[in-house]
Amino acid sequence: MAARLEFQIRDWLARYLSGDVALQAFHDAVAPLIWSVSERASASLCALAHEVEWRLAEYSNGDWTERELRSLLHPLVTDIQVTYEAAPAAVVTSTGSLTRLQTVRPVGTLSATVFAS
Repeated sequence: MAARLEFQIRDWLARYLSGDVALQAFHDAVAPLIWSVSERASASLCALAHEVEWRLAEYSNGDWTERELRSLLHPLVTDIQVTYEAAPAAVVTSTGSLTRLQTVRPVGTLSATVFAS
């Protein structure tokens, strides 16, 4: 349930940031999702919900223009952190001619930045 809720919030964020939906439609869609987040939810879901809620409240208070709001929300769909627990492993990633070998620790957080093309 928590993973689905986090996906729904990020999906609405992406739709708003891409211009598919207006700010009011985004707000109307995510407000009930944010309100349904329990304090017992995962740390990443709580952080996401609180960040969106705070940014929308700051925008409503006149602290940001809509352009600034979009800029502040953008990292929430491009910078992803995943907490994992697994046996150590080597991960090879390739981008064009660049290949990178990374050792994944048994417990920790893996961060990635996603770039849209």
